[in-house]
Amino acid sequence: MTSTPWTAPYEIKFFPWSRAWLMAQKGAADVVLSVSYNAEREPYLYYTEAQKAFSETGRLPPDYLFVSEYVFFVMKKNADRFRFESYEQIKADGLRVGVNRGYTYHPAFLEAKLGSQEFSSAKEGLEALIAGEIDLYPMDRTVGLGLLPVDIGELGLRAGLESLVSRAGKLFGIECVLEPDGEQEIWDPEVGMHLFYAAQEAIANAVRHGKAKRVILRLRANAYRGYLAIEDNGRGLSLRSGRGDDGAGFRTMRFRAEACDGWFKIVDSQPAGITVILGFKNRRVEVEEGET
Repeated sequence: MTSTPWTAPYEIKFFPWSRAWLMAQKGAADVVLSVSYNAEREPYLYYTEAQKAFSETGRLPPDYLFVSEYVFFVMKKNADRFRFESYEQIKADGLRVGVNRGYTYHPAFLEAKLGSQEFSSAKEGLEALIAGEIDLYPMDRTVGLGLLPVDIGELGLRAGLESLVSRAGKLFGIECVLEPDGEQEIWDPEVGMHLFYAAQEAIANAVRHGKAKRVILRLRANAYRGYLAIEDNGRGLSLRSGRGDDGAGFRTMRFRAEACDGWFKIVDSQPAGITVILGFKNRRVEVEEGET
């Protein structure tokens, strides 16, 4: 199966969920990424039958881009005090749970009626957690790590990649491993986020188009530059999609590498598969005067 490459001009912008959804409703956005299905959204957004069925069947649609992993964020000082045996237990213990306005959650979570406070953005929810206004905050792991204060956010790439390979192995039934090199920090959290999502796209591409059974992530960095390589043992590049390295996934990865002041390359692996390589500049984050 092949598809026509996207040739129309486009612009990618980032907005809080509430604003992005309002833009979709008013026709001010043509495409909105990562919007799960519910009946209230169907009048505004197109969903395939496989996408509609995902929430009930758990079967990934063939055209999915990535899979969110929702977790409860909790203050470290409370991690050993709270029990997480079930939603009913959380409710019985009287824990204050924050939710995001307009988000869709798992049916069991909604039935438990746990949300005690609503927030218009993930940033507001995490700030309320840190301020002690709520006890638990359910959020996508990667989004949450990316929005946490910088001293934690700097740990997000390795922690995120470790979580990613673990999830991918279980989800796809493949061998997926991370081989980090040393403890060199990735200074800029934005670079870390771009590399994480590129790795996620590369793994999905390897399984979906390459039929890979093994994927290895190698992260190498020094104080100035580095690279992330994603090697798989699937099909060669020419057999993946019929359009070489011009597929949408590869274009997205190239965009992310360029956003990191880096470069992008695809090479055939031996004896099978491909290796996707993203180079990046390990740029330091400028700290404004008065910040700590």
